[in-house]
Amino acid sequence: MSDQKFEKPNSKTDIHNNRTEHRGRIWFVIFIVLTILWLVIIFYMSAQPATESSNISSGIGSWLARLFSPDYQSWPPAEWNAHVDFIEHLIRKAAHFTEYSILGILLCVDLFLSTVINKKGIELSGEQTITFGKPNWKRILLYAWIIGTAYSATDEFHQLFVEGRSGELLDVMIDSSGVFIGSLVAVLVGSLTERRKNKTIKPVQ
Repeated sequence: MSDQKFEKPNSKTDIHNNRTEHRGRIWFVIFIVLTILWLVIIFYMSAQPATESSNISSGIGSWLARLFSPDYQSWPPAEWNAHVDFIEHLIRKAAHFTEYSILGILLCVDLFLSTVINKKGIELSGEQTITFGKPNWKRILLYAWIIGTAYSATDEFHQLFVEGRSGELLDVMIDSSGVFIGSLVAVLVGSLTERRKNKTIKPVQ
């Protein structure tokens, strides 16, 4: 028989890793649910007919126009309506950017937490892309941006079948920019937090 040497497992390290993985699974499920709910909300907003969506945004636009233009009563009706329409347009585009920025953040959190519950990392095309304990932030940013942009494209396509609405390439570009900015913020916060922990937390012995 060949002599084999077995190393005694570090129980403290094992317990620490198991607890980290367990907490990671719980938070992963929570954020996956939040992401799905947010996708449903985006879909629901896009499924509203143009008249309903316009009533909401025009109401907000009128309120903001009156707020920042105290002398609005003296404006000619045509000029006032054009002013409100402009503000309404900005509100719509800002809403696109904001909702997809939030989606970008959620997607980055999902991808990060998947590294906590999978010690082997996320494998795409047979390549280990994100490893446990040391996430590849650049790839997390890239994958979140791709997923978010793809969803935006499908959402604009979906609007082609909604009464009074249309799919616009400009909206996809705005949504894609929102995903990128939201993902970038999440990645910067995550990487800075990771660096701070690496400097302050000693390895378990």
